[in-house]
Amino acid sequence: MTDTLEQKPASTELTGGAGFTYEDTVVAYYLTHLLRHERAAGQSGIVTSVAIQQRGQGNPMDDLVVTFDDASKARTLGLQIKRALTISGAPSNKDFRAITEAASKTQSLPSFTKGADLCGFIVEFVTPDALRTLKRVIDWAKDSPTSAEFAARFTVSGTAAAAETALRE
Repeated sequence: MTDTLEQKPASTELTGGAGFTYEDTVVAYYLTHLLRHERAAGQSGIVTSVAIQQRGQGNPMDDLVVTFDDASKARTLGLQIKRALTISGAPSNKDFRAITEAASKTQSLPSFTKGADLCGFIVEFVTPDALRTLKRVIDWAKDSPTSAEFAARFTVSGTAAAAETALRE
C-alpha cells in the first residue's frame, strides 16, 4: 500500500464536458462521411480527416476538427459541440464566451484561411430567438465591408434592434 490514493480521471460529464454525450453523435456523422469518402451537409469538398479534442495541437475550436478536400484545396472546419447553450452576453455565460473567444483565436491563427476555413459550434438545445439574433449579427459582420459600417448598425440611427445590440455588447 502507498500513502497516496490513485485517482481515476473524472468523467467529462462531471467536469463540465456537457457536450460529451451529444459530441459522439456529431463526431460519428463526420466519421461516416470520411469512411464513405463523401461531402458533409452544408459543406463543400470531401471529408478527408476527422480529429477530436485538438486543443493540445493548437486548435482553439478543439472539440471537432474536420478537413475537406475542396477541388484539391484543403479546407478546415473547427467546431465546439454542446448539448445545450445559452446565447447571451451575460458575464456569467462562460460557455458562450469561451466559444466566441475560441472562434476569434481560431480566425487569428496563421493556418486559418479566410474565405475557405470555418469555425463555429453545433448545439442540440438552444433558444431559437437567441440563435436567430446571433445569426443576424454574424451575417451583418460578414456583409459589412468595413468595421465602421458594421458599427453603424448599432448607432441610434442604425437598424439593429435591442436584442442585437445587447448581444454585440
